[in-house]
Amino acid sequence: MASQFDEEIKRFFPFPPYKIQLDFMKTLYNVLTKSNLPFGEEVRPVYEIIQRNESLQKMVVEEAGGGLEFFNGQVCAGSSEVGEEDGDPPQDHIICEMKTGSGKSLSLLTPLVYWLLKHKFDFFLLREDTHLRKEEPEWVKESVTENLLRKFARAQRVQQKRKEADLAVLNRYLSITDDKITLKENLRVERKKAPVEARKPGEERFDPEGEEETLSDCSVEGPSKKQIFICSRTQSQLNQYFSELKKIEERVGRELPINMVILGSRKHLCVNEPFLKKHRSVHELNDCCRNSDCRYKQTFKENMLRRRQRRERRRNKICYDSSSSSGSSGGGSGGSGGGAVDNYSLVSKLISCKNLTISQVKDICVSDQIEVCPYYLSRENIKSADIVLLPYVCILNEHVRKGLKISIKNNIVIFDEAQNIIDSINDSNSVAIHYGDILFCKLILEQYSKRFQEVLTNSNLVSIKQVAIYCDLLLSSFRDVKESLVKVTKYILTSKLDALNLNEISNLLSNSIFCRRIKIFAESYLRKHLPQHGRGAPATVNTSAIYLLGDYTSKMMRANRYDYVFLHRGGGAEEGEPPTGGASRAAPNKRGGFPAEGAPHMGRAKRVRKEAPGKLHQEVAAAEGDPHRRATSRTSQDSLAADPMNPLMEDLLTRRTPQMWHRIEIVSVSSCSNFGKVTNDCSNVILIGGTLQPIEEFLLLFMHRKERNNSAKLFLSDYIFKQSNVFCRVVSRNLVTYEPVDNTFKRRSEKTHLLNLAIQIHLLTLHVRFGNIVFFSSHKFLREFFTFLQNEGQYVLTEMRKRKNIFFEEKDGERDVLRDYMQGIQRVRDQGGEKKKEKKENDDAPLKNGCILFCVMNAKLSEGINFYDDFCRNVLLVGIPFFKHERGGGSASAGDLPLDRNSLRLDYYRAFSADVAPSSPRLERLVGDMCRTYELKFAMKIVNQCIGRSLRHVDDYSSFFFLDHRFANKDFSDLFPSFIGAHLAATKGGDSSQQDQRGGGTFLQEKAKLTEVFEDFRRHYSRAFPDIPFAQHDEGHWGSFARDVFLLREFHEGRRAAGLAKG
Repeated sequence: MASQFDEEIKRFFPFPPYKIQLDFMKTLYNVLTKSNLPFGEEVRPVYEIIQRNESLQKMVVEEAGGGLEFFNGQVCAGSSEVGEEDGDPPQDHIICEMKTGSGKSLSLLTPLVYWLLKHKFDFFLLREDTHLRKEEPEWVKESVTENLLRKFARAQRVQQKRKEADLAVLNRYLSITDDKITLKENLRVERKKAPVEARKPGEERFDPEGEEETLSDCSVEGPSKKQIFICSRTQSQLNQYFSELKKIEERVGRELPINMVILGSRKHLCVNEPFLKKHRSVHELNDCCRNSDCRYKQTFKENMLRRRQRRERRRNKICYDSSSSSGSSGGGSGGSGGGAVDNYSLVSKLISCKNLTISQVKDICVSDQIEVCPYYLSRENIKSADIVLLPYVCILNEHVRKGLKISIKNNIVIFDEAQNIIDSINDSNSVAIHYGDILFCKLILEQYSKRFQEVLTNSNLVSIKQVAIYCDLLLSSFRDVKESLVKVTKYILTSKLDALNLNEISNLLSNSIFCRRIKIFAESYLRKHLPQHGRGAPATVNTSAIYLLGDYTSKMMRANRYDYVFLHRGGGAEEGEPPTGGASRAAPNKRGGFPAEGAPHMGRAKRVRKEAPGKLHQEVAAAEGDPHRRATSRTSQDSLAADPMNPLMEDLLTRRTPQMWHRIEIVSVSSCSNFGKVTNDCSNVILIGGTLQPIEEFLLLFMHRKERNNSAKLFLSDYIFKQSNVFCRVVSRNLVTYEPVDNTFKRRSEKTHLLNLAIQIHLLTLHVRFGNIVFFSSHKFLREFFTFLQNEGQYVLTEMRKRKNIFFEEKDGERDVLRDYMQGIQRVRDQGGEKKKEKKENDDAPLKNGCILFCVMNAKLSEGINFYDDFCRNVLLVGIPFFKHERGGGSASAGDLPLDRNSLRLDYYRAFSADVAPSSPRLERLVGDMCRTYELKFAMKIVNQCIGRSLRHVDDYSSFFFLDHRFANKDFSDLFPSFIGAHLAATKGGDSSQQDQRGGGTFLQEKAKLTEVFEDFRRHYSRAFPDIPFAQHDEGHWGSFARDVFLLREFHEGRRAAGLAKG
């Protein structure tokens, strides 16, 4: 079986596979086959009959055009079983760590495609619920088997003819290239539109039956098919699978019958730009989209209603229309005849016949002749897809999954870039809401119930008042709950929320009609009663807070006993929170201060009602000196007098008090418990990533399965790089003071340390052409270094810029620094050929020979970016990214400390493992060892992810420098990638000194030039900055550093020469 698989998979894999690629593909194929194709005694006779009957074998060969070509060898062999691997018990799930450069995406997709095609007949037998018993006569078995083969071949031919007809329509109307799809100008596409009910201006329509029910997925009928869901963090990572599928098709020589659909949220797929700008909140966008009359959605809605009517008529007639399909159900004009095809039918055929990236789907849907919603279009085609690409949250969040009509029951789920899966699970179950947002919901609900008390039913009034009381208890919890960090169960009891019917409150807040009405009322209330704030709501007001309150309530209800509530009582706007600029621009607040911390606001409201007249006169008097305030006072005086709640609302809107920025956060740490809901439903879960360390953390995700605690197969691959393509060193000595290079928080801000980093970075990148990437351990550290370069380090920065273009990653910058950096590398390439560059480099006039990109570990550019070939020839890592240990617990006074989520996660692992297997010494030891070394392994995982940005294929080469003395410690060096560890071990063994001896006089000349550069820095800073002292020259340490720089230059020149000779 192994040799047969090897030969067949090579027909699909675009390149000769490495051994680790072949091993992984075989492992994945075996696990999928054992788990999903359980052939029992009722199905096995089908294969035995074919094996014994020559006429049936001949039929298989003749029907090869009907789809049997991929498995005819298997069928004729009479077995679809896969051999056991080394006697291992069957396992359903895989944890795979495939290192950088091993072609992870292609190695994953190829066996999936092969498996889907090879076992089409097996899936057909399972759907047909075939029953052949041993006691039945032979002729009966042969007859049943022959009918099954003919039925399957006929279905394949019908599917192929339908696809050919759809392709004919597409070729008539569309010009399709690899990167772009455009409508042909000389053909007209009929625009289908749904009738829109006339409504009065300003009237808001709410569909009581639910828009989602009308726009449900009804394009595919009959039993569901086996599907594969591939999840990743970003849309760019998902789009990569389309290019990999094209490579497989090029290898096979034709398009494969594999339908791949990419799915995203409304925020990713919406093409209605004004709608997106108006509704920035995700919850608000989802709800408003459901209830809107967006022109892109109208065609889709009309088509869904027509299909529902057709299904009802068909059900009433008790008949089956075999021609119905997602590709041909867009109306009667969708054929290849002379009539114009309608827009929905055309785009449905396109997405079912062609595998399109998310940008291609949006481009064609936004066309003037099409105008179809890409979100609903993609969602409709999920059930007909073989492979669905989607973000993590679409699978991990149960509510999102149900909203998208995704069924993972007995299907296969793959999490790519799985090193992020733990954080993604916890993030999808965590949420935070500000004190001011809760207060705003409470006040608006009270005003809403007061305004419509004559219209609302008693039950509705009671429900709304319950939510207002719920908000009041949440506000009071800042006073009643003394600890800042508390378990969810204890928080509910201490804050007295258990006295309420939380299920009923959660159901009401989950009602999109109710939330939409509250939001509209909030906007109209602000416009009418507070006109001084202008047309739009102030930046500090979140009129969509009701959606956030609903999300908070839902996740609090779903939280388990391991999860926490964090009450952040820190003052002022924090990092990531909206600035309080609106408050500072507002007029001075003449009213009294806020009530004590967490006090119920009913008392405040009563005080405001009593003091409102006097306060109103003070506001009017204060406005006399300001024309703008005088005007707004006149226009709003009547409304203020009529509604004494306005002063309290003004306090809320301006948010001048730090209390308004306090927040309550659901902190979910129970990743194993929540992930169990996914693994229980799926037939297979595959975690695959480049750096899955500590691996014990991922093994724990499957430990909730008490009866099958060995159900996850572990596959770890090694690196494939050639040792000659790697050069690395640990730089442990400071050139300014000759002390250890110490990037700890206490020492990293010293000017001597920052100057040393600047000089070492300059010297280690001076002679490395093209791409140099420098990773700092945190954004704050990089900002400190950047500030130093702009001031005391300006002289070194100027020297750097003579030979390199400099780029800095910004935390929330709008500038696309990655694009600028890669364009900078390309410009250096375009300066001339290699010979011309080498000639110019020897001249006295300096010539820029590359770029330096300064970025941050565990940030945007440290993961998922392929800096292949010249885009990264040299990697420098400064510092080690340990996480902080401040804990946001204890008394209320400690609430302004940041939350240490990693420590909470470790506490959870200890508690969870004790609960799952209290009598398992092995599991207790496993978790104990992981928790003891977790901090170090977590930090080194981030370091190794940065290392993996370079060396993207077997012939790539790069150098690596680790600027911190701690990297020389055995505890750290043992966690390096194997190719780094092997090279460092060889360096300690004396190989470097032998290369030094071989360099001879050349090394001495280079050392003299390097010494001259360093002495120039020493003279400048001794004269200009005497407060940055240089230590006395140490020839031993300086000679060692100079030798490394010399060998670095020799390494790159040798690799470049070898590449030119090979190319």
